[in-house]
Amino acid sequence: MTTELSNRWIASTQPWPDKSADDLVKEFSNIGFDGIELPVRDGFPVTPGNVAVELQSWSRTFLDAGLSILSVAGDPSGELLDACAAAHVPVIRVMAPIVGNDYLAAVDGLQKRFESWVPLCERTGIRIAVQQHHGRFVSTSSGLRSLLDPLPKQWIGAGWDAGHSALAGEDADLSLSQLADRLVFVNLRNGHYARPSTDGAGEAWTMQWVAGNEGMGDWASAAASLQAIGYGGTICLAGQYTHPVPDVITAVRGDLSYVRNLFEH
Repeated sequence: MTTELSNRWIASTQPWPDKSADDLVKEFSNIGFDGIELPVRDGFPVTPGNVAVELQSWSRTFLDAGLSILSVAGDPSGELLDACAAAHVPVIRVMAPIVGNDYLAAVDGLQKRFESWVPLCERTGIRIAVQQHHGRFVSTSSGLRSLLDPLPKQWIGAGWDAGHSALAGEDADLSLSQLADRLVFVNLRNGHYARPSTDGAGEAWTMQWVAGNEGMGDWASAAASLQAIGYGGTICLAGQYTHPVPDVITAVRGDLSYVRNLFEH
């Protein structure tokens, strides 16, 4: 039996763009989460335009309920880092999109962009977690490692996503071993590929998000690997399901129960 590390368990609020902070507090109180990840994007309650005021307001609402906003997903502008510092949000999660068809040139551009964030991080104390993403992004852990190597690990770290890693064909153990010393954020979702129709000849396969125990990703292996490398940071449940579920909160709670059981055995 392994001993559970001091992980902080959070849920992304991306599935609920129309809910207020009070509504989400009611949903997430007393179901086992320590807090949330909040998207800071147009179309959500907290946007790049209102973040200076709204992020602090949302943070106070969650803190009053014994919960925390432990990360935001958004573009690391100076305004966002200042707002995170004021609201005591420690991490901003981003992806690394590949623009154009020259991968190496795109990575060089990403490294220069990420390097430009370092003075903002030093000024505010906020860390950036760069996450792999299947498709036209830096999609593998080896690619993410190569991208991050020249950048200061104190400020620019790795975010590992179980679902995207699996869709890229990775083994969780080998994937996490490459990022162990830079890992600042873990995102849990699961998925698989499927044909869009039963006769599907010549049609592109599509990606489907499913429950944690159903997809290509091996959450049991990931849990064991995270404990083996001594990861004790934030673990976020994405709450993303391609097919409608009767109640997303219930589905996320089921995923939380499943993965916490993996950490405890």
